[in-house]
Amino acid sequence: MSLHITRSSSNEALWEACSGRLLDAIGDRVGPGGFPAIIWVAHRAQRDALLQEAYRRGLAGWLGPPIRFLSELPQLFDIPGRPIGPLARRLLLARVSAKAAAQHGFRPGETSSSGPAAMLDGLFGEILPEGVTAAELQTALEQIEPDDFSRQRNLWIASSLTAYVDALQVERRYDPRAIHAAVAQRVEDGMLTEALDGANILHIYGIHSTRSRRRLLRALAKQTEVGVHLYLPPPAEDHDEWSILTATTEELAQTGDVETVEVRPAPDASRELRWMASQVKRTLVHGELLPHQIAVVARSGREDTGRAYRALRAAGVPATARIRTPLSEIPAFKALLEIYRGAASGWPYRPLRHVLSSPYFDIRVDPAGLDFIAEKRRVEGLDHWIRELERIRDQFETDRAWELRRAGLWRDRLGRDLTALRRFASTVAPLSEARSERAWIQTALDLLKGDSLRFRRRLCRPVGDRWDVVRLDQRGVLQLEGLLTEWSAYGARDQHLEPAAFHGRLRHLLAGNELALSTPAQKGVQILEAHEAAMTPYSRTFLIHANDGEFPKSPPGGGVLSNEERVQLREAGLPVGHVDETMRRERDLWRAVTNGGSVTVTYRTMDSRGTPRLPSLMVPSHDADSELPRSFDLEADPVSAGEERALAAAELASRRRSGSAESLVVSDVDGLRHAVLVAYAEAKRGSALVDGAEAAALGPNPWNGCIRDPEVLRALGKQLGPDYRWSASQLELYARCPFFFFIERVMRLRQVAEAEEETGVFTFGIVAHSVLERFFGALEDDLPSSFDGRASEILEEVSEEVFRQTEESGDWLGLPALWEVTRQDVSDSVEDYLRWELEHLSDTGERPSRLELSFGFPREGGEVVLSGHDLAGETCRMKVLGRIDRVDRGGESGRETFSVVDYKRSWLPRPKGYRDGVLVQMPLYMKVLRDHFELPIESGGFRSIKKPGATRRIRWDDDNFVRALQVAFSIPARARAGLFEAIHASSEDWKDWYPGRDVCRTRARLDAGSRFDE
Repeated sequence: MSLHITRSSSNEALWEACSGRLLDAIGDRVGPGGFPAIIWVAHRAQRDALLQEAYRRGLAGWLGPPIRFLSELPQLFDIPGRPIGPLARRLLLARVSAKAAAQHGFRPGETSSSGPAAMLDGLFGEILPEGVTAAELQTALEQIEPDDFSRQRNLWIASSLTAYVDALQVERRYDPRAIHAAVAQRVEDGMLTEALDGANILHIYGIHSTRSRRRLLRALAKQTEVGVHLYLPPPAEDHDEWSILTATTEELAQTGDVETVEVRPAPDASRELRWMASQVKRTLVHGELLPHQIAVVARSGREDTGRAYRALRAAGVPATARIRTPLSEIPAFKALLEIYRGAASGWPYRPLRHVLSSPYFDIRVDPAGLDFIAEKRRVEGLDHWIRELERIRDQFETDRAWELRRAGLWRDRLGRDLTALRRFASTVAPLSEARSERAWIQTALDLLKGDSLRFRRRLCRPVGDRWDVVRLDQRGVLQLEGLLTEWSAYGARDQHLEPAAFHGRLRHLLAGNELALSTPAQKGVQILEAHEAAMTPYSRTFLIHANDGEFPKSPPGGGVLSNEERVQLREAGLPVGHVDETMRRERDLWRAVTNGGSVTVTYRTMDSRGTPRLPSLMVPSHDADSELPRSFDLEADPVSAGEERALAAAELASRRRSGSAESLVVSDVDGLRHAVLVAYAEAKRGSALVDGAEAAALGPNPWNGCIRDPEVLRALGKQLGPDYRWSASQLELYARCPFFFFIERVMRLRQVAEAEEETGVFTFGIVAHSVLERFFGALEDDLPSSFDGRASEILEEVSEEVFRQTEESGDWLGLPALWEVTRQDVSDSVEDYLRWELEHLSDTGERPSRLELSFGFPREGGEVVLSGHDLAGETCRMKVLGRIDRVDRGGESGRETFSVVDYKRSWLPRPKGYRDGVLVQMPLYMKVLRDHFELPIESGGFRSIKKPGATRRIRWDDDNFVRALQVAFSIPARARAGLFEAIHASSEDWKDWYPGRDVCRTRARLDAGSRFDE
């Protein structure tokens, strides 16, 4: 017989037999061609193993090695035509199947939610490799007891196959899945010897299943010109799918000890991969094996191979992997999708900012202007953004210039941004218009190939040394160009699509296709998918993620045929699979991976959400108590350099606490020094844990806000010098947390924020203040004693005027529907407040004297300088500015006095804030009025608009008043001295909207007292 099958339960024994027989037959022949024997292999590792064995035997080398990959069969047998790609295949099949459905009056969309083309594509992928014709398919389908629906469906399936094959022939293309049938035909025609370049012996290694190769294997078994040797694992206990072949069979005897499979449950993926990496590294460090003799195997490569590669690289282990990445996850395409998302959504803030700040596009627009606009209002449309930037640029000629400069905006910079944004708007304008699908595809190709945004040039630039990202981007672009070309040729329609519709289709295309790239190194630990590792002899194998539902893979549900119909068709001789056969092949794949060497199987006992998970049914029985620890406690044998440094630092801390004088030997002395330095710095910063509690640094130090560089201190002295104008909010910001003042006022760093959908608290306050100012301004001295009809009429009049001017200002007020709610809330709140305050003023005899009194602003031409004493008793001078809501005139003991009134929306400051400077606004305003405006101020108070009657007052002679002013006068010198510690004052808590640990590195807070205490 021409077909000889060799079986063994050991991959090593199978490979030794295969490679030995091949090399014995070849002898010392070097080629090219003329070899008496040749081998077909499935994977690169098998080729490399053969070359290593040839080298071990002393062979000098081959001119044209007698090795071919199974993927090279189309070239070996000279299959004519060009292969059709997966996308073009599905599009072509969708086209011809739709026509076939119309001819037979069939509605395939009703059979499954996955779509008719996808259903047929899976079925044809099973029968095309076996050369099944449409007539044979129709005959087999007729053996199923038909009803009216299935009869129409069967005609549709057969007609679609005929139309699909005919369409491929017209275009001189072939479906790559039909290669085995075409090769089988070549073998049947007597072309095997020619394809083997005269060899009369063929060894085939790496096939563990007859799936999609039944006809080819039969053709090889029937021909008599070449002796074919096939190497297989032992058959399944319940079924031997290879019994369909006429062949002689040889069972290799088991040699050496029978290897057992070790099973280690792991709590989750992170611990599983970390443990695997530690075992691999330990094996390599001890010199037991070389990296390429170890394999890490996962059933699927979509996620697990990439994660295993990163785990090994983090441990310093050289690794080789073929990593699959969905096109939608490639960075360059994420940026490309943002352009289409922005155009589809009308260019709101977030997609526009992502595009403008993307390193993949050369747009040259500073996003600072857009950030400033977005914080104030919601804007959509590039034309609207351009108008808003023009409006801001023009405001440099008004009294708002100081506010813009404080936000980091400059007129000339905005001018350049406007020019660049107009150019960008012109480039992407076509993406906002409906067009045909084919025209949309052309726009995508233009973006990929054109130079308008320099996309192609930009993706060639690495960030740091991340050349792997450049490689991924470049290969992805080439693949996407091919996909778009196929889409245009086979699936593009002339119907017009809106931008959102094309964005959805492009996103679906990118998510449904992937790019597989091999890592540059080829001799590292081999990270493989299960089908790649099958039957390859590795000295040690780690099979990861062996969970139920992952290995074996659950059979796909649905489809054009039910599982019962598939069973009937299989019994009728049609080579289609069903659930039982799929699961049997999964078991065969498991054996092909685990038959050899030292095998360790790991599985996860819970998923990322904490849901318990079960091991695969194929995992051998084991002790469930052998599960890895459910913690990341450092082991005595760390995996990575970082873990080694952390372990050494922990050991050093332990010895320090115990007072041990024993020296500590470490491999990375500099790294340990750095770890100690970082720990010390974190403790001084106030974010380190000491005995389970966070240790707060009470004062500034070199690790927490104490600036000592002379040049920086000189710059601070210049910026915050005698001419610097302080406001109450700035002083309170520093007192609350000096680091907040540093990042906001010194560094001028601003958090990027987008205006909320509803009216913000700040806008509520501005509108309510304006209404109250105009109300009291309209009445002046003729103030009613209660909220009567005249007061109601005036309030309504001034409210309407304020609302109208606010709405015409162009400022963001929230969504129209929400603004109406806020507007009514302002009206109701102010009316309720006035009902209380008018009676209160009548009872006390106080009257508003000055409204919205501003002082110290440069645009008003004057300055206000206050003199006072700091906490050390030193006389200080400080320029100030601000705006006082209201000054009331009253009478106490027969003399005229004045008091300050400051409106608050709801919350009133707590008096304890006076002690640590968090509350200096009222004392500062009172001192300005007495020293600068020469008014006999006696007191000041806060009043809540939304809680009428709630007040907080402070008198001129209160201890809190004196203390607050002393703190205020102490702050400028402290800031100029470079003291900006990130420790919060004790009178308030950290708020959710404050900068977080990623900025401050701490959330420490003084337990009591003040940072200004001696």
